[in-house]
Amino acid sequence: MRLAGRLAYDGTLYCGFQRQRAELPSIQATVEQALTQVIDEKITITGAGRTDTGVHASGQVIAFDMLWKHTTEELLKAINIHLPNDIALQSLREVAESFHPRYAALSRSYLYRLYISPTRDPLRERYAWHRHLPLDVEAMQEAIQLLRGEHDFATFGSPPKGENTVRVMTLTQIAAVRDELHVTLTANAFLKRMVRSIVGTLVEVGRGKMNVAEFTVAFRSANRKMAGTSAPPHGLTLTHVVYNDYQF
Repeated sequence: MRLAGRLAYDGTLYCGFQRQRAELPSIQATVEQALTQVIDEKITITGAGRTDTGVHASGQVIAFDMLWKHTTEELLKAINIHLPNDIALQSLREVAESFHPRYAALSRSYLYRLYISPTRDPLRERYAWHRHLPLDVEAMQEAIQLLRGEHDFATFGSPPKGENTVRVMTLTQIAAVRDELHVTLTANAFLKRMVRSIVGTLVEVGRGKMNVAEFTVAFRSANRKMAGTSAPPHGLTLTHVVYNDYQF
């Protein structure tokens, strides 16, 4: 049977979600190893998003095929026993044999956290990008709204397959939460490093290094060289993936 569930992880110590060379730790390989320990059989998982090195997730969705005679609750508990403390399977359910967490997804949401402070906060260094000086949030808000809708996002990333760089962005939001800025983006799909490139370019706007008109020109140019420096990976979290038939 095919099973799927919501996976959360701290990506700090991993080279991304996707399995890499044997000596490089990945989320996929670590979860597959835990599954093998449960049933003593090699299991391959697929994920909704291939998060990069150092990127976190609270709403990654994975799927795998397994013969299991007991309840999904018992399997969930068994898997988590064999996972390290920085990875946890939050839910598990049986799904249709045709379900694929990547190709069946209608949308994905990412959250990027920044905190504005003259000094570093050691308790946030793994999960938020530290900026020393205040940012012009109003200008950043104006710039991010330009991204909503169907556009060519080639300025901010490259496609995982093929050459299509058009995506549909349905949510673009910057929220001030105490001394933090939370950038939330939802789209039908994302290009490689797209969120980090967008956030890095928005920060350039917030710093006054680029105005909104220049941001617009860069966005419409479909030229990667026009984007600002990408934000570091540790502030980014994959938070939610939406499907027609399932909730995770």
